Amino acid sequence: SLFADDMSIFLKYCENNLRNAVYILNKFFELSGLKIQLQKTQVIVFGPIPEGNYKLCPEIELKWAQDFVLLGIQFNPNMLELGKNFEIKIEEIQQVIKNWRHRFLTPLGRNVIAKTLLMPKIAHISLVLPCLDKTLIKKIENIVYNFIWKGSDKIARDDSKKIEKKGGLNMPDVYVSWQAYKLSWFKRLSNTKASWGKIFEMNLKTIYPNASISDVFNKFGTFHLLELSKKFPSPFWKECFSVFKMFVPEFIKKYTDNILYCSVCNSHLFLRNSLPCKKIHFRS
Repeated sequence: SLFADDMSIFLKYCENNLRNAVYILNKFFELSGLKIQLQKTQVIVFGPIPEGNYKLCPEIELKWAQDFVLLGIQFNPNMLELGKNFEIKIEEIQQVIKNWRHRFLTPLGRNVIAKTLLMPKIAHISLVLPCLDKTLIKKIENIVYNFIWKGSDKIARDDSKKIEKKGGLNMPDVYVSWQAYKLSWFKRLSNTKASWGKIFEMNLKTIYPNASISDVFNKFGTFHLLELSKKFPSPFWKECFSVFKMFVPEFIKKYTDNILYCSVCNSHLFLRNSLPCKKIHFRS
């Protein structure tokens, strides 16, 4: 995969594969003048690490390490300890707060700083990592609101989050923002032809063997979404489905005409004696 000047190459654990990859990159340099910096090129082993000296081709002098940073996010091959990304960003937020703490700003001015300098620090990782942890969200909100008010909240936080037309101050709502980030993935999902979409569909079939991506939008009711939020193999997509399930009823309440496009079966929108409607309830 390529992103700007970053490249990720997946190879079978084999000396020949590694040598051939470096050889091809060197040939590319001869043609283009763009040279790979081998000393900065990191090699990661996914899966069980072989016993003994697992570092292949030592003469090439590549960097071997299991922890790595990709597009600003810290990973390891086991996908553990992803939470430390949030801790790093919280420290960065607190550092920015220190730089602005003694400026003579009104709460509305500090609200602007919070939205433009503090919240973007953590927006990227909340878009791509599981993050709907109420403890984490409360921690971040407390830091931000403590900065805005220079101490404890002066008005109820729920009121301050409302837009001005509803009597609020339009202050940050971390939980709603992060829910919106998760919801945005369904727009990407509906249009993607990339490999991640194929991986998603493979995971979907472990729960609904005959389902496809289009079924998520055209055939699934909210009870399906609820089940996916509990059983989907990926913690990230579990959160996305949980948000999607909550979003559908609220969307229909506001835009009632769209109920015509909703699935009748297995939906909280269409209940029969407080139970979801099933296909067997209809003769045709």
